[in-house]
Amino acid sequence: MEWSGINLTNYHQINWSKNAILLIAKYLFLSLIAVTIAIIIHLYTNKINQIKNNYILENKQLSEKITNKNQRLNQFILKQKLKNETINGKNITKIFEELKQLPINGSLQEINIKHRYYDYFELFGKVPNQKAFDRLSAHLKKYQTSIDMFQTNANNELEFMLKVSIK
Repeated sequence: MEWSGINLTNYHQINWSKNAILLIAKYLFLSLIAVTIAIIIHLYTNKINQIKNNYILENKQLSEKITNKNQRLNQFILKQKLKNETINGKNITKIFEELKQLPINGSLQEINIKHRYYDYFELFGKVPNQKAFDRLSAHLKKYQTSIDMFQTNANNELEFMLKVSIK
């Protein structure tokens, strides 16, 4: 028969302490891995936030550039519009030269130089007879001319208003 008795050695105590140390080591290892993963996630999150902030800053700068370009474009368009709405200097010189050469033996009461899509001038005046008006209109034939008013006054003079287009 076999003898069975109480084991008085420290086998179970050593076995328990080895298991406890292994479990503690496993928990420490898993905790170390979890902390490492958390640190890596934190670093990547910071990097992503930094990249996001750089993109936000770049987007803001590009928006400001676009706004500035739009303002410059609007200013350019306004300048072009104003340029189109002003009288051309060459045409003013041409109008003055033409006015100097007018064969009129009556009187010019008013001369208006204007611009509406094109440069033109309006002549308001009086001539003593039809022949003088015909000479004036024949001289202005090289331009597009329209008669806006033509009437005889109390002194039997012809009053007229001519619109002469310089294109």
